[in-house]
Amino acid sequence: RGGRDVVVDARELRAGVPRALYEGGARLAVEMLEVGDYVLSATIAVERKNVDTGDLDSSLESGRLWAQLRALRAHYATPCLLLEFAAGTRALDARATSTMSLKRVPDRLAKAALEYPDVRLLWSPSAEGTAGLFRALGDGGASPDAAAAVARREGASSRASRFVEKIPGLEAADA
Repeated sequence: RGGRDVVVDARELRAGVPRALYEGGARLAVEMLEVGDYVLSATIAVERKNVDTGDLDSSLESGRLWAQLRALRAHYATPCLLLEFAAGTRALDARATSTMSLKRVPDRLAKAALEYPDVRLLWSPSAEGTAGLFRALGDGGASPDAAAAVARREGASSRASRFVEKIPGLEAADA
């Protein structure tokens, strides 16, 4: 079938995306990745957040998303954040208001887009849609190197740095 190579974080195997990629002909290399959930080429990595399971909410609330975005852009020329949702999913709390509140998901996503303008924001309504998007993104790029993907480290693992990273708008380097 001549599919693309995709490096997949082992923790993503519970999601439907790896199966959809495999069924679409992709050759999967399953590894424990510290940076990104999917590596599509030597330059493209994707952090996937599911809106329906609360993955996006918890990553925003804990501050983990900021560390993940910093790591992606430090290691890949084309870092991507994928928001995956099911058809008919709940709205992202998009009430109109005149002030920004970093307690609301859309406002936090806007803040992420402003702070990390080089991170591509992608949307997909299903695992199959994500697999198709990944096929399109990976076309023409060099296949990912699984060993190189595993070797990439998030960095800043000290307890103090993790605490500072949880404060929206403040990075460990600022402390």
